[in-house]
Amino acid sequence: MSKHATRIFEKQPAASSEVHLAHEDIAALAYAQWQAKGCPDGMHEEHWLRAEQELNANRKVAVQASRS
Repeated sequence: MSKHATRIFEKQPAASSEVHLAHEDIAALAYAQWQAKGCPDGMHEEHWLRAEQELNANRKVAVQASRS
């Protein structure tokens, strides 16, 4: 993909079903999950992805509920 096409793609608004998650929100939840698991080494990516999925699922449910 060319640089120009990439810029156009990045500027397009997200589909209504997609939810933007704040980096700070993901980081806070991932940190809390990491602490709850006893601060294990080498699992930062797993905690980040799990936090991102959890927040995304929660926000999608909230969006769907607001449409009802």
